[in-house]
Amino acid sequence: MWAIIEILREAAQRLPVQIGTTIGTVGGVVVGTAIVKAGIVSDIMIVAVTLTALGLFSSPSMEMAATWRWLFWLFIVVAEIWGVYGLVLATVAVIVHLTALENYGVPYLSPFTPIRLRDLLDSWIRAPFPTLRRRPADVRPLTLSQRQASTKSTVKVDLFEAQKDYHP
Repeated sequence: MWAIIEILREAAQRLPVQIGTTIGTVGGVVVGTAIVKAGIVSDIMIVAVTLTALGLFSSPSMEMAATWRWLFWLFIVVAEIWGVYGLVLATVAVIVHLTALENYGVPYLSPFTPIRLRDLLDSWIRAPFPTLRRRPADVRPLTLSQRQASTKSTVKVDLFEAQKDYHP
């Protein structure tokens, strides 16, 4: 079923917008009806696959949608090979990978990793403003000594001076 959904999605992307939408919708209805009438899959399978496919379209960006599609196929292959045990292992592997990522020096899963109880105060439910006196530790500005230590290791370039010497 997912192979058919992927084929319809790719076909719809390569056609003009008006035709692509129509082909995706009509193709899904026609193929879904034919597969159910042939007895290859059940009605419930069509509904489950359709709802999951619509969920993949709700991604806010195309880059994220592509990532979700790759992860989806990874989980399908792992589930086919190792079953529920494989799903658990793949989930743990994805979570371990996400905890190792950083974005501009801030952990990707901050404030959940590393765990700081004070930073968890405003993570799931909005806390009252009087209790939020300090910013989370990961996004606080550097202290003066930390700024000096980080600037010693970097090379400073004066762009104004560099432009003076540039002659195309």
